[in-house]
Amino acid sequence: MNDRKPQLNIPDVIGSPILAKIEHINDLGKSKWYEVVYYDNGWYSYAGSKTFQDGEQVVDWKYCKFAYNVSGIAAVWEFLHVSSNNN
Repeated sequence: MNDRKPQLNIPDVIGSPILAKIEHINDLGKSKWYEVVYYDNGWYSYAGSKTFQDGEQVVDWKYCKFAYNVSGIAAVWEFLHVSSNNN
């Protein structure tokens, strides 16, 4: 029996912002959350995040475009591509 997960497609555009579904399994069980990360021959979080320092894994992702106004009030995400499930 093969328990390995299928290989996750990796982004073609190095360093682009990626909205990632992240999974982490520890003593308390399985945690899942979404976070903006980037890929550069490995998954990396942006400054201030400790994601990927304790075994977290990307299980799904989408390219995203982030727009943030100067006053800090509005944040808009535009999902450009679904990679791993081809929907």
